[in-house]
Formats: sequence, structure tokens, C-alpha cells
Amino acid sequence: MKIERTLFLKPGRDNAQERENFVKFWANYMKTVDDLTWSKQQNVLINSQILNIREFYKNLLKTKEGREVLERLRKERIKVRKE
Repeated sequence: MKIERTLFLKPGRDNAQERENFVKFWANYMKTVDDLTWSKQQNVLINSQILNIREFYKNLLKTKEGREVLERLRKERIKVRKE
């Protein structure tokens, strides 16, 4: 039977300590969590980001203003590629 350990992020008294605690938390997390678990978690995160951006673009296409924004972005991307 595998026992799963829960890691907690300790709150800090100010922003600097919050950041320090966050770095320590993730360093500890990376040392203690196996690669397969980490990989599965990253897969969930990346897939959710892809789904969110697709939904965002789909919603933009529903309005004239949104379509205009996407067209401007597309033209800028083409312009940057040529430079």
C-alpha cells in the first residue's frame, strides 16, 4: 500500500518571506515527488491551458471586434516572421 505524503506551503509574514517559502516548497516538492506524478500533473496543466486558449479564441470569433483583434494579431505575427 502506497502512502501519499501531502506537502503544505507555509505562509510568510511578508512578501519576501512568502517568496522564500514558495521556493523552498517547490524545491522540496521536486525532490520528493516521482517523475511520473510530476509529468501527469504537468500534462493536466498544459492541456487545460490549451483548452482555455482555444475557448478564448472561439469566443473572440463570435464578435466583430474579436475577429478584428485576431486579424491584427495574425498580421503582426506574419510581419514579425518576415523580419
